[in-house]
Amino acid sequence: MELAAFPAGIEYDIGAALADSSDIAMSAELVLTFPSGAVGIDESNVDFGGLICAQGAAPADNVFTCALTGLELDIMPGIGPIPITVDDDGNAATFVTAQVPDAVFTVTGNPNNTVSGASGDLAVIELDDGLDVTAITNSNFAWVRFGSGGTESNFRISLPSEAEAQAVTQVRVTIIAGNGTSAGTVTLLPGDASSGFRVQGATITFNSAALGSASGEIGNANITSVALQHDETVLLAGTVPGLTILRQLVNRTPGNFVATPGLTSD
Repeated sequence: MELAAFPAGIEYDIGAALADSSDIAMSAELVLTFPSGAVGIDESNVDFGGLICAQGAAPADNVFTCALTGLELDIMPGIGPIPITVDDDGNAATFVTAQVPDAVFTVTGNPNNTVSGASGDLAVIELDDGLDVTAITNSNFAWVRFGSGGTESNFRISLPSEAEAQAVTQVRVTIIAGNGTSAGTVTLLPGDASSGFRVQGATITFNSAALGSASGEIGNANITSVALQHDETVLLAGTVPGLTILRQLVNRTPGNFVATPGLTSD
């Protein structure tokens, strides 16, 4: 009586050492899905263990596929996590939405080999630009001129130190719709007095001309709040004592120059 041959897969040339992962696995694939979209992500530099992943075509452009051969799988670290790198696209007009990407890792085995993959959520991703925003309390001012002419306004923000003033990257002025102006936030960047804000010691100043230049509008509006974007390691939100903003009204009519002292918020 003869014994039947061993079923396939019970024995795999145990006498020979495995050369690499390709002896067992034919290929592998990691599929990354960004549920809130891939806007702000550098689609050419999403990689898994140093291997670039391909972005899907719209409407599946939030899915990236990383394909590995058996040999490529072999060079992956055998111990510890394998890094998945997602880079920002460097476009100041876009940002990466904070979200939890999903990862599905599948492995295709060679004949007579059974292999398994894994799936699950990754850590929350978001763009950490190293910046924070601090709102200035009591920073509402009525009927502020946007642009030059008539009664203009000069604003002065006092900070505790020169280092904190130097850490400011934007002054954000929020307004409601007014006479010739639209509701929204006007962003002032470091520059000269006619187009942005100036830093002098521990003081930041901006004026009506800068508001008109940055917004592209001429008219009057009510300012509801002023906030500072800044380096989070230098100027920490909620820990700035005595952060104040004052307003000076200036009428530049030739021969009748009038300027008020510093006025607090309305």
